[in-house]
Formats: sequence, C-alpha cells, structure tokens
Amino acid sequence: MLVVAVCPHPHPPPPAPPAEPQPGSGSTATGQPPPPQPPPPPPPARVAVYCKAVQPPPYGPGHAAQAAVMGRPRSLAAAKACSWVAERRRYEAAKPPEAAEVLLSDCDGGLLEGLITNFFVVAAAPAAAAASAAAATAAAGNTDGAAAAGAGGGAPAAAGTAAAIAAAAAAGEAAATPASPAFGGLVLQVCAPESGAALPGVAQYQLLQAAAALGVRTELRPPRAGQRDTWREAFLSNCIRRVQPLSRVFCPPANDWGFEPWECALPAPAPGPVTAALREQLLRMEEHTPWHDLD
Repeated sequence: MLVVAVCPHPHPPPPAPPAEPQPGSGSTATGQPPPPQPPPPPPPARVAVYCKAVQPPPYGPGHAAQAAVMGRPRSLAAAKACSWVAERRRYEAAKPPEAAEVLLSDCDGGLLEGLITNFFVVAAAPAAAAASAAAATAAAGNTDGAAAAGAGGGAPAAAGTAAAIAAAAAAGEAAATPASPAFGGLVLQVCAPESGAALPGVAQYQLLQAAAALGVRTELRPPRAGQRDTWREAFLSNCIRRVQPLSRVFCPPANDWGFEPWECALPAPAPGPVTAALREQLLRMEEHTPWHDLD
C-alpha cells in the first residue's frame, strides 16, 4: 500500500516585506506608476509518503470478522480527504478488541460504510418483493428464449443491467436485475455509490457488477439496523480485503449516536452462499478482464 499526501506546510515562512522604491524610479522620476510587482510565490507544501506491505486477511470458514457500529458519517463522504485520517483516529482508538472494523451510521440507524471499507448485507426480501422478483425472472426467461430462437442464440446484452444499476444508484431503489433462482428471496443491500453518504469503492463497484452477473437482486440503500432480523449474511469490501465475511455486527454502548446496544449474529456460517458466490465471481472477472479494459 502506497499513500502520498500533499499538505500545506504547518509553519510557512512569513511573507517578504515589500520592496523599497529605488531612487530615480517610479512615478516621482518619470511621472508613470511603478511597474506591477510579480505575485508572491505559493507557500511551500509538505509531501508525506507512507508505504506499507499489506496482506489480505485470511478467507474462509473460521476467518470471519466482526464489526462494531460506533460512528457518525464522515464530514466529506464523497471524497478521499486527508482530514479523514485524523477524524477516524478516535474511532480506531475506541474500537472494541474483537472488532475488525468500525461502521458509520446515520441518525436513523442506516449503516453507511466502514472506516476504510464498504459494508454489504444479504437480507431476506419481503414476501411481496420476492414474488415480484420471481415473476420478473420468469418473464426474463421467456423473453430471452424468444430472442434466442429468433436470433439464433447469443449472449444477452449487459447494457440493460448496467443502466439498471446506475438508475438504482440515483434513485436508491432496488435494481431491476432479474433474480437468480439460486438466490431467490434474498437481496443484497449496500449504500448507493452515488448517494454522497459514503465513499464509493472500487471493490464495491466490482461487486455490484458481480451481483448483476449472478442475478442477485440489489437494493442500493443503507442496510437498516432496525431490520437486522432479516439479515442472513454480511461482509466488508475494499481493494485489500476484497471480500471479508462477517460473523457478527454489534452496536456497543460507546457509540456516537447514543443508540441502545444491540448485536446481530449472522445465522449463515461465514462465508454464506451469496458472499462466497460473489467472491468467486469477482475472482473470475479479475482473471478474464483484458488489461486494456481495466479502469
């Protein structure tokens, strides 16, 4: 991991005094105003470089982590700001020893993100939504079959899925991706990348692509602590951890909002089936992406 930060110097030199007019120059000698002075040079900056070898955490059964809900949203959620390094320091110091990450939430209990991760939940979809998703899956299957018969087969276009994800990010509603029968009744929830409430992540974007490829229904909105009884799986993501399954999410007494303490032990053994499928799909996407297509 390499971090380069350019910051104003903490003790810039004092500004230089104005130059004294030279004898025989200026308006007194020539009747003309003195020539304009060049602008002062910009204050010196300080460049801080931090380099550290980082290994992704172990993955698989027995290596699930825990996350503690403790913080408020970051002040500049849509940008990687140097100020966040100082802001998050107190959360890192107060983090319970069993927690691998601190989660930030809004005042209504919506879980936005971690200090350095994005947060995903796999939840049981409401019965009405599950029935609607099943109907959409059947309709999509019929449409694809008719199109294949008329055009001699071929892969379905991905533009519609990408457009649905973009529209869902803007509206904060469920993406119109047909649900796969393998994941029927489940929905993937994550704070929308374009919401401005959490920092979008590269791994987060790739996982949304993986979910679309697998037919996992997606709701681009913060998972709600008040609906934790519907949670089946949860995991963190960033470019180092990739996919880090969670076995427990809890809210300790020392949280910024003064929420009543609670905890949620995920019922599925970590990693759960959806988490594992998303990770495998992510690995396949990384292996088969030509270098010139990488962002």
